[in-house]
Order: sequence, then structure tokens, then C-alpha cells
Amino acid sequence: MDDFALANVFNSTSADFNRLTPTVWGPASHALIHQLSINPGERILDVCSGTGASTLAAAMAVGPTGHVDAVDLAGELLAVGAKNAQQRGLHNIKFHTADIASWDSTAPLYDALACSYGVFSCRTWMLLSAEW
Repeated sequence: MDDFALANVFNSTSADFNRLTPTVWGPASHALIHQLSINPGERILDVCSGTGASTLAAAMAVGPTGHVDAVDLAGELLAVGAKNAQQRGLHNIKFHTADIASWDSTAPLYDALACSYGVFSCRTWMLLSAEW
């Protein structure tokens, strides 16, 4: 499946992804961010971000002096994430609709890489471990 088709599959489920956040994505994302030992002021790259469960958790952990870049192929999922961030008053996130394999970050370096459920994509995992 090419990237466009994959993005369309995930975009078609954006309401379902958001509805599952309190019971599935949210708890798992908070656990991930806790395990990463993120500190205030850090820069975090969150890939395969979806509706932003781990993005929001990371943004809360880094606080207003930190920053999170959220990258996903599915722009509609990211739009839900951006809306959720706005509702929570989180202004330290930038959402990027892109393939992480070809995304060109302008950030100098990241303190941590978060990839929650995206690890199920073997292609993504191999690229991340090699590139970041």
C-alpha cells in the first residue's frame, strides 16, 4: 500500500481514533512519555502521531519552554490532534503532515523520539532506528 492510500485509511478513522483515546491511546501514550523521562524545556519528535495522544502528553511534559514536532501521513488525524491541543491550551506543538522517511526537520536536534503505535509499521521502525 502506498503512502497516499495508507493516509486515506487512517484519515477515514479519525473519529474512531479520537473516541478511543481515553481508554487506549491516552493511557499508553502517558506510559510512553513517562518511560522516556522527558523533562521541561526539551524538544521531542513524535512520529506516527495520529490524533496526538502521545504528542499532547509530551507537550505537557516539556511545558511551555519545550517543543514537540508531531509527524504523521494522515493529515485529518493531525487536524484532530491540533484541535485537541488547542482545547487544552497547548501552544508548544507543531503538526506536520508528512512521511517521516522524507520529512526534513528544521530542528537542530531532539532530546527524545516518541513512536507509540507506529512501531507496528516495520518500515517506519527501520527508518527511525537508522535515521534518528
